Amino acid sequence: MFNVCDYWFNKDQNRLRDIRPDTLAQMLNLANIRPGGRYLAVDDASGVVVSAILDRLGGQFSCYGLSDCGL
Repeated sequence: MFNVCDYWFNKDQNRLRDIRPDTLAQMLNLANIRPGGRYLAVDDASGVVVSAILDRLGGQFSCYGLSDCGL
Protein backbone atom coordinates (compact mmCIF):
# COMPACT_ATOMS: atom_id res chain seq x y z
CA MET A 1 0.00 0.00 0.00
CA PHE A 2 2.95 2.32 0.51
CA ASN A 3 3.70 2.33 -3.22
CA VAL A 4 0.05 2.88 -4.19
CA CYS A 5 -0.35 5.73 -1.75
CA ASP A 6 2.96 7.26 -2.81
CA TYR A 7 2.00 7.07 -6.50
CA TRP A 8 -1.39 8.75 -6.02
CA PHE A 9 0.02 11.33 -3.60
CA ASN A 10 2.61 12.40 -6.19
CA LYS A 11 0.08 12.34 -9.04
CA ASP A 12 -2.97 14.00 -7.42
CA GLN A 13 -2.83 14.97 -3.74
CA ASN A 14 -6.45 16.10 -3.63
CA ARG A 15 -7.66 12.64 -4.63
CA LEU A 16 -6.18 11.21 -1.42
CA ARG A 17 -7.17 14.20 0.71
CA ASP A 18 -3.45 14.97 1.16
CA ILE A 19 -2.69 11.69 2.97
CA ARG A 20 1.01 10.93 2.59
CA PRO A 21 2.24 7.32 2.81
CA ASP A 22 3.84 7.93 6.21
CA THR A 23 0.60 9.50 7.47
CA LEU A 24 -1.37 6.45 6.34
CA ALA A 25 1.06 4.15 8.15
CA GLN A 26 0.77 6.24 11.30
CA MET A 27 -3.05 6.18 11.11
CA LEU A 28 -3.01 2.37 10.94
CA ASN A 29 -0.53 2.17 13.79
CA LEU A 30 -2.46 4.54 16.07
CA ALA A 31 -5.71 2.67 15.33
CA ASN A 32 -3.93 -0.58 16.32
CA ILE A 33 -5.08 -2.39 13.16
CA ARG A 34 -4.18 -6.08 13.46
CA PRO A 35 -5.50 -9.41 12.12
CA GLY A 36 -8.58 -10.69 13.91
CA GLY A 37 -9.76 -7.25 15.04
CA ARG A 38 -13.09 -5.58 14.27
CA TYR A 39 -12.97 -2.17 12.65
CA LEU A 40 -15.35 0.37 11.20
CA ALA A 41 -13.88 2.72 8.62
CA VAL A 42 -15.25 5.71 6.75
CA ASP A 43 -13.07 6.53 3.78
CA ASP A 44 -13.22 9.65 1.63
CA ALA A 45 -9.73 9.17 0.19
CA SER A 46 -10.54 7.03 -2.87
CA GLY A 47 -10.54 3.80 -0.88
CA VAL A 48 -6.90 3.98 0.16
CA VAL A 49 -7.60 3.87 3.90
CA VAL A 50 -9.94 0.87 3.66
CA SER A 51 -7.53 -0.89 1.29
CA ALA A 52 -4.68 -0.36 3.74
CA ILE A 53 -6.80 -1.76 6.59
CA LEU A 54 -7.72 -4.84 4.54
CA ASP A 55 -4.08 -5.29 3.55
CA ARG A 56 -2.95 -5.16 7.16
CA LEU A 57 -5.62 -7.65 8.24
CA GLY A 58 -3.93 -10.22 6.04
CA GLY A 59 -7.01 -12.10 4.85
CA GLN A 60 -8.56 -12.58 8.30
CA PHE A 61 -11.63 -10.40 7.96
CA SER A 62 -15.31 -10.27 7.16
CA CYS A 63 -16.47 -7.36 5.07
CA TYR A 64 -19.90 -5.77 5.39
CA GLY A 65 -21.12 -2.90 3.27
CA LEU A 66 -23.85 -0.36 3.66
CA SER A 67 -25.21 1.70 0.85
CA ASP A 68 -27.40 4.77 0.83
CA CYS A 69 -29.70 3.87 -2.03
CA GLY A 70 -32.31 6.50 -1.29
CA LEU A 71 -34.92 4.19 0.25
